[in-house]
Amino acid sequence: MVNSEGKSEPVKSTAIIDGSEVYVTEVGKNSVMVSSYDPVGDIPDGYNSNSGYSYDALDLKVRHRLKGTSLWSLVANSEASGTAGPIHSQNAVREYMKKYGTNSSLFYAVEEGYFSPAGSLDITKSAHGLVNKIGSSAVKQFNVQPRWQGVQTKSGSSNPWNQFLKENKGKYSGSGWQQRALEDYKKLRSGN
Repeated sequence: MVNSEGKSEPVKSTAIIDGSEVYVTEVGKNSVMVSSYDPVGDIPDGYNSNSGYSYDALDLKVRHRLKGTSLWSLVANSEASGTAGPIHSQNAVREYMKKYGTNSSLFYAVEEGYFSPAGSLDITKSAHGLVNKIGSSAVKQFNVQPRWQGVQTKSGSSNPWNQFLKENKGKYSGSGWQQRALEDYKKLRSGN
C-alpha cells in the first residue's frame, strides 16, 4: 500500500485509504498497487519506447515523491523522450547488474564520458583528482601503463569486465578505447 505522500504502508488484508478516491493499479504479474492517487495517470504514452523499461510499484512510489522537487524534470524529460528507466535505487542496481553482469561503476563512467580520450593530458589531471578524492591506498591495486593502455587488474580477479580486459590486452588503445571495449563487452555478454 502507498499513501498520498508516496510512502509505503504495511500490507494488510484490510486497509483504510485516506482520501476521496482509491486507485488500484496493476504493476506487474499478479501484483497491484493500492493508493489514494493515480500513480500512472500522468505517465505519457511511449515513456519507455526507447528504453523498454516498465515501472514497478517501487518506481511509481519514488516517482510520486519526486513530483514538485528539483529532480522531477529529470524524470519528466526521460519519459518525454521514451528513455525512462529505473527510478528506485533497488531497481537501478538490478538493471545495471543485468546489463553488465557486475555492480562495478566503471561501465557507467565509460558510457557517461568520465574517462578522457587515451593519450590526452586530461587523463593525468583526472587520475590525480581521483587519487585525491579516494586516497592513494585504494588506487595501488591498479597498475596504470605509461602510455595508458588501460587499467590492468591484480591477478586472480573474478570480475567479468576485468577478465575481458585481461583477455583482450593490447586490442584497445587510442582515443575512445574505453567505449569500443565496452561495446564489445556488451555484445559478448548479450551473445551477439
